[in-house]
Amino acid sequence: MEGSRALALGPWAEALEVVPAPEVAAELLARRAEGGSVRSVWVTDLVDLRPAYWRSTAPVTPSPERRALMEAGRETHVRVGHVLAAARYREVRLQREGITGQIDLFEDRPTELKTTRLTGLDEPDRAVRSSYLDQLAMYCALADRDAGRLVLVDPAAEPPAVAVYDLRVRDLGAVWDAMRERAGALRTALERRSPAGLPGCPWRGRGCEFEAAEVCDCRGSEPPPATPLVTLLDPPKADPGAASSLAARLATPTGPLPPARRFRDLVYLRRAYFERVEPVDEPAGAPAARPAPGDDLYRTLSDLLESGPTGEMTREPTEDGEPLESVACFRGDPLLLRVSKAWSATPRDDLLKGQPQYFLELALRCAALGRTAGWLVLGYARAASWEEKVYLYRVRFGRPETLAPLLDERLRALRDAVERRSPYDLPACPGWMYESCPYRSRCECAGLASDGRSNR
Repeated sequence: MEGSRALALGPWAEALEVVPAPEVAAELLARRAEGGSVRSVWVTDLVDLRPAYWRSTAPVTPSPERRALMEAGRETHVRVGHVLAAARYREVRLQREGITGQIDLFEDRPTELKTTRLTGLDEPDRAVRSSYLDQLAMYCALADRDAGRLVLVDPAAEPPAVAVYDLRVRDLGAVWDAMRERAGALRTALERRSPAGLPGCPWRGRGCEFEAAEVCDCRGSEPPPATPLVTLLDPPKADPGAASSLAARLATPTGPLPPARRFRDLVYLRRAYFERVEPVDEPAGAPAARPAPGDDLYRTLSDLLESGPTGEMTREPTEDGEPLESVACFRGDPLLLRVSKAWSATPRDDLLKGQPQYFLELALRCAALGRTAGWLVLGYARAASWEEKVYLYRVRFGRPETLAPLLDERLRALRDAVERRSPYDLPACPGWMYESCPYRSRCECAGLASDGRSNR
């Protein structure tokens, strides 16, 4: 079929074994029946509750300027992270009672990186926002560490401008209680589909994207934000020595970021090329469609997976940093979660033929960590019952020497295409992607007709 030709199978698939794991799927469903799955809330949501509500219910497409700032911030995070810590200490995810945090760096203490303007300020201390300290304090509580570090970097400065502050939390228990209270308020607002009762937006009148897009109903009369967590912290202490050392290391020239940012880039190589070299600017400010309450199966399954015992779900970075995306792991092995809008589940024996992209991406994730087996979780949003919605498989790929060449080959192909500024030696994307692809007028994939499937 067209999808299989576009995602050509190779030696990596010859020994592939797909084994149903109904007992593990039953465990996930039991968690749901027992009420063990609470809606996951991110620490970043808890910093400013009302903007977090609107991000979930009425997200807007960022402007090209905002998108460029976000991309510059992400690149700075990557560069600083590579300078400061080994891969296993970067982008560390922690979860507790449905509250999830992804800490920029976590070795001996949580370290939060922020890109901000430092040049031109009379005192670097003016760049330390209370929201930065709130977020770091919450990471400290999540990690059960009373010490944290805040690193501020001005990516526009030449040479790089850096400020470093050490933080100590006086009462971790009080911070955690405040986090739980905020998470409860946000979950209640999302369930009611109303932000009533949430604190006022600190960005109202200061460039709030939701205000500019006229999707929020904030009037400025909302209650003030809760007492900032800074009242539970010692004043942050500057560490000029650490700042000077980091600035010197960042001043060393580095190459560009690798073109493969996500594993998905290595599945759909031609799409990834255009995203890196000839990106399309989407119209800014338009609200995006969101699923109705209770209809987001992807999020529900994510929450069920995250609600298990500590350490069951982890995220592991690739040792060489390419792709930049870390690998979600379940019970020690890579996991891939996908949701389909098909009316019925694909029979196990037809999965590889019908959905080769699932197995290719899982194989790449396994190759990046040196594993030969992983987990595939499939959700079917239109199924009538929960037993028919969730399928879980143990996928074995055979010998590790069949996977490593696959990863290397696709990384090299994308790098070469970007360097040559030509995508046409890359495999075309599968036909079902064509209709909604913003690059279809120039990608030359027109020969592949859509097969109508919609997969996440």
